[in-house]
Amino acid sequence: LKEEGVIAQEEDFLSLCRTGESFRAYYYVADVLATPNAGRRLFALEGYLAPDTYEIYTNATAQDVVKKLLSQTEAVFKAEYHDRADEIGMTMDEVITLASMIEKEAGKTDDYARVSAVFTNRLNAGMRLESDPTATYLLGVNKLALTQEETSAVNNYNTYVIDGLPIGPICNPSAA
Repeated sequence: LKEEGVIAQEEDFLSLCRTGESFRAYYYVADVLATPNAGRRLFALEGYLAPDTYEIYTNATAQDVVKKLLSQTEAVFKAEYHDRADEIGMTMDEVITLASMIEKEAGKTDDYARVSAVFTNRLNAGMRLESDPTATYLLGVNKLALTQEETSAVNNYNTYVIDGLPIGPICNPSAA
């Protein structure tokens, strides 16, 4: 967005995504911000900025861009997804968090179902998810082999050291 002249500074966009405060009108953002751990997330809007192809005008503000991405999430996360989440006892945020892990762990769409099954089985068995992308999320690295130091880093995203899902999504998952 900066390269295309839409926003002057990356921090303008990132600041909006970090707090999410300007977007409470979106029910799912309000839900995230109402959780006790909202302030401990790296980005409150992580997971909710739907990846897609967009037409964005150069006179758009950072807020306009975020609203467009959030609206796409609303269009993709349909009523039947909410119904299914309710059926399995998950919130929208938990579903998006799990979807973000699947997206980062699988690498390709054909593997999503298998990775999802592994995570679901581990959750149901009370096992730790032990997902490499969660261990490296705060570190900002992406590599195949992790060190003991990386997998043992204590934070709210690292599923090697925490039980259950991380505190929030680790990427903005695709519709797939």
